[in-house]
Amino acid sequence: MTNDPDALLQQAAEALKNKQYPAAESLQRKGCELLREQRAEESRIANEIEKLADIHCAQSKFDLCANEYADVVRMREKFLPENDFSILRVLYRLAKSHFEGQQYDRAESEMRRVLSMGETHTDSHETLAFCLYELGFLLYYVGKYQEAEPFLLRALPICETNFAASHHQTIQVLGGIALLYANCTDLGKDPEPYFVRVIEASKSEKELEETYLMNLGRLAGYVAERKRFEEADELYSQLLTALDASGR
Repeated sequence: MTNDPDALLQQAAEALKNKQYPAAESLQRKGCELLREQRAEESRIANEIEKLADIHCAQSKFDLCANEYADVVRMREKFLPENDFSILRVLYRLAKSHFEGQQYDRAESEMRRVLSMGETHTDSHETLAFCLYELGFLLYYVGKYQEAEPFLLRALPICETNFAASHHQTIQVLGGIALLYANCTDLGKDPEPYFVRVIEASKSEKELEETYLMNLGRLAGYVAERKRFEEADELYSQLLTALDASGR
């Protein structure tokens, strides 16, 4: 194996392009080691370690990629503004790695840092809405329903003001609120209007077909649980028709 880091990293990129993950991992790791030995600029080392973390993430090696993302954050914090998007992006990936590794407390801690940074990006409505949704959904997922609600509700008017009804971020937030209210009756909120809005926004968009089908099924189940059987039958009939039309 060559000791030229540029050659190794190029080979790693080619292997990754061909989805040869073990080869890409080995080549990328060796390239990073050589960059460190040769005392390359820290910004470049950080960039290549981030790529190595991405390769590990693609292989579900969440402990490895979490450690590497954390290294990248520490390095970039030395030479970039604290709210720089390249730090925010990696911090988000760190949080997701902890989440996928079922380290939910650590994921929550990092996601709260992500939101704190996102709130400084006042020029980017999508960034803020995304950060609010991700933290809200994480809290929902781990059963912290009362804590999840305000983050999801903060994200909604941002989406409604700045994005179309069929924008992916709008649909994500509406769907998250619907799930929250459907699964936490203690909140005393009706999820149905939110399911309906997602369904209406996605039913005519081919790229949102899966979202449409999934939420139509969720609404049908919710209505059936409330013993509104005729309405549920109609919704299930719509679902079956849509499934047949999609070839599923």
